[in-house]
Amino acid sequence: MDQPADRVSVYSFTGIYEQESFWRDASLADAPSFYDLTGLSGTSGYLSDDTLPLLTEKIPSCAGLHFIDSGNTHYMSKLFTDRIDTPFALVLFDHHPDMQRPAFGDLLSCGSWLRAALTENPFLKEAWLLGVDPALAREVLEEDRIVWQDHGAVIPGLRHCLFSGRELYLLPEAGCLPELLPSLREAGTALFSAGLPLYLSVDKDVLSPDDVTTTWDQGTLSCSALYAAIEALLEACPLLGADICGECAPADGAAAIAQNDAINTKLLDIYRKHR
Repeated sequence: MDQPADRVSVYSFTGIYEQESFWRDASLADAPSFYDLTGLSGTSGYLSDDTLPLLTEKIPSCAGLHFIDSGNTHYMSKLFTDRIDTPFALVLFDHHPDMQRPAFGDLLSCGSWLRAALTENPFLKEAWLLGVDPALAREVLEEDRIVWQDHGAVIPGLRHCLFSGRELYLLPEAGCLPELLPSLREAGTALFSAGLPLYLSVDKDVLSPDDVTTTWDQGTLSCSALYAAIEALLEACPLLGADICGECAPADGAAAIAQNDAINTKLLDIYRKHR
């Protein structure tokens, strides 16, 4: 059975969501689906082959908004997008490109999931890296001898390359996205001119440490800029599904948990507004 398009699902690997309240909102039309995965082995950073089918069976479709815990389980985005059977674009807000080569055989990891999706999913036509550190993006593709092409003369800060035959765009200054949308349409990029539906993935480590605490090194984007960019995307393009990760650790304390809870609440509000 397909998951309703407005379904909210919460995947708890570390127990952090039990200390947050955003998903307990009584005004939600349907109670979120809550998955207690704290007892699963082989999930932190890397997804073991034994655990993969156990997680896959808990993903009825890509539809809805999925909260997937810390950045260590960002590979869940690959499992969601594996369910998509129509051409789409993936938009990733992240400090990291998540395109590393697998370090242990073919094990899927939080650092390699986008590479795997671009290589394996025939329906993924292009990916946009928003807020990703340019140095990290350049470094991760050097082994593939891929060089980013600077499109700054057309769109300030925009870079482009082909990876595994797919269009890959890098826009480090993600906060300027709302102002750039008209120019992107005029430039004829597929995401905004051909109406490709989106799958949206947000890792909160794209945000400044002043705004939130995560378990990874972080970028410089402000919360307000992230909210504005997501609003602009959801107004411009149809959405297939979305996920949010980048929670702090349960041991990081009440203040860090409250920060993450407030941001999750706002992101959920934005999603519900556009459904």
